[in-house]
Amino acid sequence: MSEEAFDELMVSTDSALIVVTTAAENEQAGCLVGFHSQSSMSPEQYSFWLSKANHTYQASLRAAYFASDLPPGHDNAERAIHP
Repeated sequence: MSEEAFDELMVSTDSALIVVTTAAENEQAGCLVGFHSQSSMSPEQYSFWLSKANHTYQASLRAAYFASDLPPGHDNAERAIHP
């Protein structure tokens, strides 16, 4: 991801909540996440934290990719996140 694209993503995530989805071994999972933030400037990294009590957390342990999206009402495209 380019630095400009990463900066644009960080500006667009001013929402208090995001939706995180993933899939592993034909199991789909997703949840609303309140804890997410830019976690490094170089290299550019973005993190979100899942509750261990959440079904999505269990699926995420086997997942290779995640997607994040802002809740309805935000004019942003879905973003792919690699662990």
